[in-house]
Amino acid sequence: MLRHISKHPSRMSGFSMIEILVGLAIGMLASMVVLQIFADNEARNRTASGSADAQTTGAITLYQLQAQVQRAGYGMNAKALFNCNATWKVAKTGLSISKPVKLVPVSVNPTSVSGGVSSTLIPAADANTDIVMVMYGNGNGEPEGSGITGTAGAVYTVNTLKAFSVGDRVVAAQGTAPDSCGTNTLNLDRVTTVVDGTSSADITVSTAPGVAGTMLFNLGPGPSGANATPTTAMPTNGPTILVYAVRGGVLTACDFNVNDCSLASNATSSSVWVPVAENIVSLRAIYWKDASAALWDGSTTASDQTQPTTACTWARVWGLNIMVVTRSDEYDKNIVTRANSTKVSGTPALAAKAGASALAPTWNTAAFNVTAPVVLGTDDTTDQAWRHYRYRGFQTLVPIRNVPWMIPRGDSAQFSAWKAACP
Repeated sequence: MLRHISKHPSRMSGFSMIEILVGLAIGMLASMVVLQIFADNEARNRTASGSADAQTTGAITLYQLQAQVQRAGYGMNAKALFNCNATWKVAKTGLSISKPVKLVPVSVNPTSVSGGVSSTLIPAADANTDIVMVMYGNGNGEPEGSGITGTAGAVYTVNTLKAFSVGDRVVAAQGTAPDSCGTNTLNLDRVTTVVDGTSSADITVSTAPGVAGTMLFNLGPGPSGANATPTTAMPTNGPTILVYAVRGGVLTACDFNVNDCSLASNATSSSVWVPVAENIVSLRAIYWKDASAALWDGSTTASDQTQPTTACTWARVWGLNIMVVTRSDEYDKNIVTRANSTKVSGTPALAAKAGASALAPTWNTAAFNVTAPVVLGTDDTTDQAWRHYRYRGFQTLVPIRNVPWMIPRGDSAQFSAWKAACP
């Protein structure tokens, strides 16, 4: 007997429409939750990555600037050289620089003085940024120079043996007192021949000196360590003369031994102004000076951007305060920074807060305020591009330690003479 098998339609059906719709709704909700979690994580990653980029860039940039400023003045810390105008030939072209340069350890927004007229030395950088020039030698000779006992054309006779080598860069000062060079422009020259005698040496330089001198200073073979004629392949022969400027949001450096940093035609060349760090919003610097009545007693100090005008006032510059403001690399779709209206008084300080509405770094000193958004925009009511980036500020006070070394504290007679020259 065969059993009857039912073929009722309900036993052959699948999911109902309601069941499918419920399943789709649950799936969509799950997808929305996953996507939201992913978006939140991505936003946090962008925040961390952008902050890390700005942090790393700022730390590396400030370290490089600090390392250069710490060397400022080495090998040329003599009152007979400070504030003197100098010229030299650059390696790339073999031509003399277009404007005379002051021989000073470090200068902020350096100027050039020719014929009693002052002008800007370096072409303008980004708005609300400063230009910093650092100069130091690598000398083999006496810090206070070697006495010149005779000159004959391009030959100097000096009374210090073994203090000069072929390839060294030298400069003849016209006296031993501060500002004895006057309005004359000194020539930074290269030693071509050294002939040692029994009590003196004849130092031949590549070109005849423009004016007679009483002291010959050796600024050394330069960072390359090679006593050879400067070439394009090995141009850093002589003192280090570096200029730092922010151009187009990039910190750049120009080697004044290699190229003429004062030429406006060189300002846009990346081979002259070599990129150092990107996303630099601002570079600011001020001098710290000994303002005491008795030089170097440390009783009072002053900070400003006023360019010293004499050798003795340059000798009072004991430190450089630097601030670098960096920007995150990635544009954030949300507004993450607002203008900082909070003022921080007293010694240099940073005011910055993390978060969705962080304050842009601000540096306030007795000399002036530096507020990063001044460069980019300050209107908190308008959605401007600068507000979609994160910023970090870095600041340090770098002592120019080679300047106080020029003061002969160990010898009371020399110290008294020095003080008499620079009261």
